[in-house]
Amino acid sequence: MRRRRGAVLAKRGRGRGPRLPRLWMVGLISLALALGVVVWKQRHRFLEPVTPKAPSIPVDKDKPVLIKVFFGSPKRQRLEAEARTIYASAHRDAQVKQAILELLKGPRSSLVAVIPTGTRLNELYIDKAGTAYVDLSDEVATRHPGGVLAERLTIGALVNTLMYNFPEITAVRLFTDGEPRDTLAGHVRTSGRLGRDRELVVRR
Repeated sequence: MRRRRGAVLAKRGRGRGPRLPRLWMVGLISLALALGVVVWKQRHRFLEPVTPKAPSIPVDKDKPVLIKVFFGSPKRQRLEAEARTIYASAHRDAQVKQAILELLKGPRSSLVAVIPTGTRLNELYIDKAGTAYVDLSDEVATRHPGGVLAERLTIGALVNTLMYNFPEITAVRLFTDGEPRDTLAGHVRTSGRLGRDRELVVRR
């Protein structure tokens, strides 16, 4: 009897033995699936499009200022001015930022946008010598169609918009995401101090 019982227990023991590894395997698979879901959700969250917020600018809404913003001429392959309204501010940089934001919005008339869609203003700084350091998002280069004329129009629109409306600005330096660029798309130099290209502007 004892031998039979021992044989039965041994048999039961052999039957139950594999259950523990199986339970561990099921638990590990469940844990891996759970972690995979968490990682996917985190990655998906970062891939979702984010609408950029316009930088906060202290302005006086009771004091409008009329400026000229330059866009592409659809027929003459040059720049033409479009009137825009910004607001006075005790901070000089605040008015200049408003002008750049109006440029980034694109034209309201039949003129043509020369700044790639999605380009954002990261930062602006004007030193004592009057050089404006403009830091734009990388879209101004990565989404640029390229070509000598197209690049000249992009640079000219920015520089002319700033230097025409703000005489204290003597030059512009362009950065993208905090880094200087040699060119936007391989044709026109953008490093160093940039001045007005008067030949690009349509005279009226």
